[in-house]
Amino acid sequence: ISPTHNLDPIAQLFRTFNFYRRCIPKAADILEALVKFLEGHKNKKKHPRSNAHSSEQLQWNDAATLSFKAYKEAIAKATLLMHPISGAVLSLCVDASNVAVGGSLMQLSNDQWKPIAFYSSKLKKSQKNWSTYDRELFAIYSSVKKFRHMFESRTFVIYTDQNP
Repeated sequence: ISPTHNLDPIAQLFRTFNFYRRCIPKAADILEALVKFLEGHKNKKKHPRSNAHSSEQLQWNDAATLSFKAYKEAIAKATLLMHPISGAVLSLCVDASNVAVGGSLMQLSNDQWKPIAFYSSKLKKSQKNWSTYDRELFAIYSSVKKFRHMFESRTFVIYTDQNP
C-alpha cells in the first residue's frame, strides 16, 4: 500500500482501516493527522453522482505521510483478538490523549490478560478543550457504552492512568 494522489483510493483505504480498527489500539490517535489532511477535500456522500472528486489531486504533507505509514505498520502488527469466554474475569483499560479516547476490553485467560476488542474515538473540537480528568472520564464512559453488551450482569474492573 502506498500513498496516492487521488481521493477515491484513499477513501477505499479508510474503509479498510475502519474494518481493522477494532484490532488496533489507539487507532483514532494514529489516524488523526491523516483525517485532518483529508478534511478539506470533497466528500462522496455530498456528491453521489459527481465524478469530479475522483480526479482531485492530493498533495501529501509530512504529518499525513507519517500517519499513513504508522497505520500500515499497525495493521501489519494487528493484535490477535480472543473470543469471549463465558465467566472469565473482564477488565477495561482506558486512556485519553489530546485528540482521542479509547479502551481495550480484556479477559483473564490462563493467568494472562488477553484482548477481546479495542475501541477508539476522535474527540470533537469542544472536547479537546476538556481537562485531562474529564477526557479520562469520558474515555471510561464511552468505552463502557461501547462494550455494554459484554459487561451486563458481570463484574469487571476499569483501569486508567489518571490520578485525581
